[in-house]
Order: sequence, then C-alpha cells, then structure tokens
Amino acid sequence: MFDQEFITKKLDKFVALLGLNADVDYDFQEGEDFFLVKVIFRGDNVGYAIGTGGGKIFSMQNVLLMMLKNSLRGEKNEDEEKLEKLRVFVDIGDYRERKKQILIKDVQRKADEARVLGEPVDLHPMSAIERREVHMELKKFDDIKTESLGEGRDRYVRIIPLKEEEIGAIKEENEEQEE
Repeated sequence: MFDQEFITKKLDKFVALLGLNADVDYDFQEGEDFFLVKVIFRGDNVGYAIGTGGGKIFSMQNVLLMMLKNSLRGEKNEDEEKLEKLRVFVDIGDYRERKKQILIKDVQRKADEARVLGEPVDLHPMSAIERREVHMELKKFDDIKTESLGEGRDRYVRIIPLKEEEIGAIKEENEEQEE
C-alpha cells in the first residue's frame, strides 16, 4: 500500500533526531483498510522517554503519524483517502505490554468484586484501546458482561454480573448462532 523503504528512511531520520540510545525495530502490517507502522524502542535506559502515563509515547506517535502523512502527501503524492488508512504504533521498553498486564489483573479483580457484590462495578475512565482490552478480556467469562458508558475522556467500562437465568439465556443464544 505504501513504500516501506521510503517510510523507513523517514523513521530513521526521526529516530536520529530523538537521540535515544536504544535499539529500534520497525514492523509494517497491512490489512484491507489499514497500514500499520510499528516503531519499537528497546534498551536499558529508555524509561525517561515514556513520560507520565505514557504521554511521550502518545505524543511521539502523533508526531510520527503527521510527519509520515505530510511526507507521503508531498513527496509521493498519496491521496487523502489512502492516507486515512495509515496508523502508527510506538512502544518504548515494552511499556504498553506491561501496562496491559497490570490493567488485566486489575480488571479481573474488579470482575470478581462484581460477582461477589452481585452488582455492577464501574472502572475508571480509560482510552479506547484500554476499553477494548477490558471487553476482550472479560468476554471469555459467561457470568459477566461489559458495556462502555460516558463520553470523551470520561468514557469508562461497567462490569455487570449476570444472574443465573441470564447466563442460561446467553448460552442458548450462542448455541443457536453456532448452528
């Protein structure tokens, strides 16, 4: 979809300007409606580049996305529709994976709390990516369901324990869909 060699040269230039003492890997993944550029930094002393709550990672990701879109638009004459499919993912020192594991443990505790109390438990507001992780993690349990509520930065997940009769109805519905 996009010229990977061209993108790699732009990424190399950006990384050199950062001056991070880290190993950097690039990965390109292409789908029908997306082209993902992954930039992964690894090293012993890269923690300072993460920022509070991963803020520097997300900023770097946004800058890279804008830079790549502008370069592809200007130098490769790519059209806007195609550029909308471009995505950038940045991780530094496996921060995102560690954060995901912490989130999963917390969510599992909150799901247990909902089961014991027999009433919904609301999680703190989180990003769309984090909410998706919560929904995917808890989808594997028959006795609870999740829903996203709120708007914008205040959007959060509610974990709802199901009553026994609701669990049976859901199982029957799933069995009918499989047939």
